[in-house]
Amino acid sequence: MNTVSKKKGKKMLYMIPSVFLIVILVFMLGKATLGALEKMLDSRAKRKEAEKELFYMQKRYEDLQRKVGYLETEKGTEDAIRSKFNVAKDGEKVFVITEDMNTNTSDIFSDENGLFDKFLDMIHRWFKD
Repeated sequence: MNTVSKKKGKKMLYMIPSVFLIVILVFMLGKATLGALEKMLDSRAKRKEAEKELFYMQKRYEDLQRKVGYLETEKGTEDAIRSKFNVAKDGEKVFVITEDMNTNTSDIFSDENGLFDKFLDMIHRWFKD
């Protein structure tokens, strides 16, 4: 009986470190698996973002191609020149509207005369010019 209990003791002695080693290996494998899962989810999110950006870039490319095609036409070139350089064709007239710098709107609301008098003065000045 003594030899049987000694064999059992030796088995238990070898079993405890083996179980401890297995637990450590399972823990390490679990940690590595979670790291790989995290990287996979991050890669999926980045891929979706890149696909979305690619879609918008393709739309922008198509829009720019359309604009280039329009600018290659005679009307497109004319519109671009007119908008950038403020020019007119022969026979066309250009009107430039400027603000009258002599009119001072701050004196309309001063307290020297009544509001009605100021209104009449403003109308008088308007028809006078």
